[in-house]
Amino acid sequence: MSEPKKRPKKKVVKKELPSSPSQNLDLTKLDQTKIEQLFQQTALRYKQDLELDKKIKLKEMSQLTFMAEEYLNSFLILGYSTQDERVVLWNARTAKDEAALVDLLRTTCMDILSN
Repeated sequence: MSEPKKRPKKKVVKKELPSSPSQNLDLTKLDQTKIEQLFQQTALRYKQDLELDKKIKLKEMSQLTFMAEEYLNSFLILGYSTQDERVVLWNARTAKDEAALVDLLRTTCMDILSN
């Protein structure tokens, strides 16, 4: 019987990992400048997105306040947004209204805690 043919062994080349990232990073000044510009643009875009989100949230809260004012003289809305952020809307035009809201909130909290 004949023996099966042996496959030649593949030559394995081991690559050494750099001990520090700066050893194999030969960035030119132009590359570094481009990277810095990208970081600056990203930071600016992030800041603009945050400001836009704040404006949108304020507009939505103003609309909610306007709708509640149609039916209620003074009110307090507590809750969470769909993004799990606290929402507190407080509308009391006079000191008397404010005192009444605080008293109602205190009474409601006591009722909740006693049950």
